Formats: sequence, structure tokens, C-alpha cells
Amino acid sequence: MFSHESKSVVFKGMLRPRVRAGAEPAVQAASAEAEMELCRKPERPMLYSVVAQSRADLRDPENSPSVSMWPYLLVSAQTQRLNEISIYTQKGTTAEALRYLYMNDLALTIWAEMKKDAKVVGRLHRPPQGAVLAFGMPFGE
Repeated sequence: MFSHESKSVVFKGMLRPRVRAGAEPAVQAASAEAEMELCRKPERPMLYSVVAQSRADLRDPENSPSVSMWPYLLVSAQTQRLNEISIYTQKGTTAEALRYLYMNDLALTIWAEMKKDAKVVGRLHRPPQGAVLAFGMPFGE
């Protein structure tokens, strides 16, 4: 019997040898239902909000998390939250979305506490591969 525990899911089951087609299995599964339960993956929660920043937003350097968020955390005595913040950035393609920020929920909450506008245009499980870490800690699964 093995048990694997992650942040929100615990998987339990029996280790079984891989069975090739036409071969007799050495260990029989308790039931097909139990075997299917082990194969199911939990639904992935949407962890990152996609925030679009326009050309007008980018004219003010304070609208960049890498410039303004750390001073805010210092002043508000919340520096310990840095370990939970994850913000990625990616170049946009239009004047209304010149830059995309991929913010986890805590980063978006702090952004709102800072009275910064956030035009949320979507949610993703994780940032795209082309996105670059702008502030905080890297995404981890």
C-alpha cells in the first residue's frame, strides 16, 4: 500500500505491475472501479488571473508590480507574504493589452489593496511558457 499526499489531494492504492497485452496479470485489481479511481486526476483549479494592462497603464511606472509591490509590502509590514506571491508578465499585442500580468490570487488581492486597477480578462491554471517571472516566487506544482 502506498500513499501520496500533495497540498489538496491524497491518493491511496495498491502498487500493481504493468501488464502487457495477452499476458496473465500477476496481481488482480480489487475492482475496476477502484482502479479507475486511482487513475482519475483532480480538476486543476484556476490559480492565475490574467490582467491586461493598456498603453495608458504602462505610462505610470507604479503600475508595474516589480516597481511598486515591494515598497507596499515593506510599508504595510507584510514582507512575509512575498513567499506566496507569484506574478508573471508577457508582452501583449494591442494598445488595450500591451502587457499581460499573470497574478496568483494573493498577488491580485494585494494589487487591489494597493488601489491599482486590474482589468481581469481570464483565469489560467498556470502562466504560459513564454511568460517571465516579474515578482515573487516561481510557480510550483
